[in-house]
Amino acid sequence: MKHRGCGKDLAKVSEFIDGGLPAAMCRRIRAHMDDCRPCRDFVASLRRAMALHRAQGRAPSPPPLAKAELRDALRSCTAALKKRKPR
Repeated sequence: MKHRGCGKDLAKVSEFIDGGLPAAMCRRIRAHMDDCRPCRDFVASLRRAMALHRAQGRAPSPPPLAKAELRDALRSCTAALKKRKPR
């Protein structure tokens, strides 16, 4: 996305696509893309990649209780390993 000052908004592209930017910033990015084919292509490509990623789905997160139990088990294992005598 390097073209006529494109770089300064590069960090904002994901937020732009997700709709997380203020309206004024979105208008500025859209106006820039109207005149900048490389940026239009880049944003279109990123949108396709993000859609494919979403379509793959995500593994469900474990419930909070399971996370706490896993964390406690990890701490117990770590503590036990620290107490072991070196071989």
